[in-house]
Amino acid sequence: MKCMYCQGTMVLSRAPFSLDRNGYHISWDSVPAYVCTQCGEPYFEKEQVAHIQAAAARCWRHFRSGIGICCRRIIIRWFVWLSFESLAK
Repeated sequence: MKCMYCQGTMVLSRAPFSLDRNGYHISWDSVPAYVCTQCGEPYFEKEQVAHIQAAAARCWRHFRSGIGICCRRIIIRWFVWLSFESLAK
């Protein structure tokens, strides 16, 4: 598999990913992805994208329901663990 930006070689690895929405920031430190060995561009497979979207949707629902700012880091860590726990097996 070749990188669409620099034509470098892609290897299966892990990459960070983050989202910003309505003043909230969610970040994942280690998402399974194909990463270019030359430029570092990550490519996520459908399964990882689906996990990210599902976890983000659950977070947004909880944030809109009135959960306070002090709780959001704990909730995000729990959702991130829940989302990627199945990928670690």
